[in-house]
Formats: sequence, structure tokens, C-alpha cells
Amino acid sequence: IQPGNGSARILILGNSYAVRAADFLRPMLQPMAKEILLFAQLGTHILTEGAAPYKNAWHRVIEGMKPDVTWVITREPELATKPLTVPIEMDPTFQYARDTLEFISQHSKQVVVDYQSVGSMLFDMKWSRFKLLRRISQGKLKFDDFKVTEEAWTKFNRNETLRMDKIDNSKLIKHRISENQCTAGYCYFYNPANLHVYYADIFGHATSELMELLRPSYNDVIEELKKRL
Repeated sequence: IQPGNGSARILILGNSYAVRAADFLRPMLQPMAKEILLFAQLGTHILTEGAAPYKNAWHRVIEGMKPDVTWVITREPELATKPLTVPIEMDPTFQYARDTLEFISQHSKQVVVDYQSVGSMLFDMKWSRFKLLRRISQGKLKFDDFKVTEEAWTKFNRNETLRMDKIDNSKLIKHRISENQCTAGYCYFYNPANLHVYYADIFGHATSELMELLRPSYNDVIEELKKRL
């Protein structure tokens, strides 16, 4: 638990991706927060079905805390990769995510959910800092293969977008983080301006470079939370 300077009680809920984001978000949230609690379990799921012990634990935490804000940050590729049942209302993955967010909203004044990081799901070690540094050391400064087309990026995430966009919840702020990595028809795994990579390891955890890219987007969400609270 981290104290803040405001009045809002904030719960950051998720897995190791929440841990990474929480370090970045705490200074941004402290002006509005009375306290910031991180509750995360490595490798677990929130919006798709996962281990029962952790699910039971975070249910108890949220029921007891009744946060002003619950912010869900996870990596759950099943939202994007599981085949989509049509109509979406009959899709089991959609139903699970919808019902989970409904439970969270029953015990929170406001809820934020970060959409999946498309880059972290697509990430391959061929786009790692080691490969980039090796290429630079060899005097090869062409990095066209360190990006994918925006069409391929969007197509990969189509099922998650359809599922999450269908969820109707007045307390829910849907935070689309992955769009920030795309410009002029391409989506990047590194910053072309300084050659810093966006992912730190084989699991696709965000580097500080990617978090800085997302800062304006996170600021927008925080400002919207201030208005709602």
C-alpha cells in the first residue's frame, strides 16, 4: 500500500504486467489518491478463467476494500486468440470478461481496464534489444523488420476489440493502449527516434520507453477519473 495526497482509494489489479505498470502509475495517481494498493499474482488471469485460489483472493480484497477506482492491467492473450462465437453475447470468453467487470463494478465507484498490449502478444525475441544492439554493432542501421503493418496489428487483436467493445458498463473506462505504438500505417517494437526497444524480455513486459510513450494516454484516463469522482 502506498499513501497519496488525495482522497481516492485505488486498487491496481492484475498480474506481472500490473506490477510493471504500477511503478509507473503511482506518481501519476498520488495527487488524487489517499492510498494505492497493488494486488497482483504472476502469471494469473482476471478477465479470462484462471486459478481459483487467486480469483477467490482478489474477490475478497475488492469486497473488503470497496475501492473508488479499480484498475485492471493484465496480459491475457485468450481475449484475442480464442475463436469468437457469434453472436458475441453467446461467446464464453466475452461472457466471462463481462461478468468479471460487472462484479468489479459492483464493489468500485469506477473501473479502468487496459486493453491487451498487442505488441506484448506479438512480441518475439527477434525484436529484442539484443538483436537491435547486435545489428548496430555490425553497422547495420536498417530496422524495417522491427515493425509490423497496422493492418496485421489490428487483425490480430480483432477478437479482443469486438469482445471488449461489446461490454456495456457505465462505470467502465476502456483504455486502448496499443494504438499509441502505430503511426503512418506501421506499429513499432522500438522507438525509431532513439532506437530504444519497447519490450524488456521474452514475456513482452514493457520497458520505461514504452511506458513513456503511453504517458499521455494514461494521463487522459486519470483526468477522466478525476471528473467522474
